[in-house]
Amino acid sequence: MKRKLFTSILALAAFTLVFGTSALAAGTEPMTKEQLNSLTEEQAQERATQLTQRVNEIKDIKKNELSKEDRQEVKKELREIKKELDFLNNKLTLSVGAVIIIVLLIILIF
Repeated sequence: MKRKLFTSILALAAFTLVFGTSALAAGTEPMTKEQLNSLTEEQAQERATQLTQRVNEIKDIKKNELSKEDRQEVKKELREIKKELDFLNNKLTLSVGAVIIIVLLIILIF
């Protein structure tokens, strides 16, 4: 009797560990650029609020208790959220090389 109870609890714990982190990330699935372009201003604000709430949830997680794979998933999710928030906020990011090329083109034109 105790053995059955122990194995069922162990199986439940293993199931929770395997599928628990993907359930956390399910609330904020990344959107494509076409979907982001079709959002109204109110929808964009709501999406930005959802994403910032997710970032706050991730900050509250004790990362030292996560496995290496889970930490990598969290980092990947944070990068995707950052890209999406930058797109929603209409931020334009330029690399150093792009800035140098633009400056050189301006100098050559004038």
